Amino acid sequence: MAVKFHQWLTYLLPFLNILTIIILKKKNYPLTYEIILALSLATIIQIILIVKLLKLQSFLEKLFFIGMLFLISEILYFSFLQPAYTSTSEKEAGLFIKKLYKINPNIKICSLSVEEKPVANFYFYAEIKKKIEDFKSSEEVLTQKCEVVVIRKVFKEEWKKLFQEKGFNLIKIETKSDKSKNYYIFYNSSTLKTPSF
Repeated sequence: MAVKFHQWLTYLLPFLNILTIIILKKKNYPLTYEIILALSLATIIQIILIVKLLKLQSFLEKLFFIGMLFLISEILYFSFLQPAYTSTSEKEAGLFIKKLYKINPNIKICSLSVEEKPVANFYFYAEIKKKIEDFKSSEEVLTQKCEVVVIRKVFKEEWKKLFQEKGFNLIKIETKSDKSKNYYIFYNSSTLKTPSF
């Protein structure tokens, strides 16, 4: 009985993808090429799997195909829709670093972490493949000739004065609910081309 119910639910999944496009369009969310492609591919694959599912007799095969259909929806949501349409401090900080990298491909980025280092989401949005060098004091960072300094959670006002004296600008990305998600980015505006906001 449960398998039959879930099987009927899978028939709705391609329609949900189409409905997603309509809702995004109606709410004036940007529909990027990647999102349209992901939704289209997911819909086509799901329709193919549903056609195959209708012909199956084996309980285990049906269960496998039902699982695959729901898995495609989860991949679509967590890999494409959620990252594209949610706004988080990790996302904003990461995207800013990505823009800096794009126009300054050889920049040296460092992390100044008294308590917590940048998290995986930050690296995902920044599209940084390896961990950035981490230091425990502002003096260390300045001796390493870092052009961008990423700070998570803890921010000291004395750093602002120290870095600004060296030609750095500051971007604050803060959340009210969770201080561990706060990001502070110093970037050397005298040596870097900076992206427009």
